[in-house]
Amino acid sequence: MSDHPMDHIPIRKLRFDFDEVEGGNPLWSQTNPEFSMFINAFGVHVPYFERFLINVMRSYRDEVDNERIKADVRGIIGQEAHHSINFLAWNKALNGYYPGLAKIESQAKEFFESAFLEKGKKFTIGFTAGYEIFTFLGGMIILDQTRIHL
Repeated sequence: MSDHPMDHIPIRKLRFDFDEVEGGNPLWSQTNPEFSMFINAFGVHVPYFERFLINVMRSYRDEVDNERIKADVRGIIGQEAHHSINFLAWNKALNGYYPGLAKIESQAKEFFESAFLEKGKKFTIGFTAGYEIFTFLGGMIILDQTRIHL
C-alpha cells in the first residue's frame, strides 16, 4: 500500500481550558452565533460516540492482521480519546448555561453504551464507519461554508 494523507495519525494531546473562554460566552463565534449553537448542540453526544468508536476498535483490532492498519487503529483510538476528553470538558462548561443539557447528555451516553453492549459486530462496525463518514463530510462542508465568517 502506498502512503495516504490519513496515514501516520498523530495523537495530539491537547487540553483546552474552557474556563478561559473569552467572556465565558458559549456562543463563541460573535460573527456567527448560530454556528456556535449548532456545534455546541452537535457536540453534546460526540464524546459518547467517540468512546463507542474506541470500544469498537479495541474489540476488533486483534482481528486485523495488517500491521500498518493496526498502527492506524492505535492512532485513531488515541486521537479520539483526546477529543472525548475535550468535548466532555466543554459539555461540563455548557451545563452551567443550559440546565437541561445534563439530561440530554445522559441520554446520549446511555444510547451509545447500550448500542455497544447490545448490538452485534456488523452493526457496531457499520455504524462507526457511517458516522465517521458523515461527520467528516459534514465537517468539510461546515468549514468550507463558514471559513470566512467565523
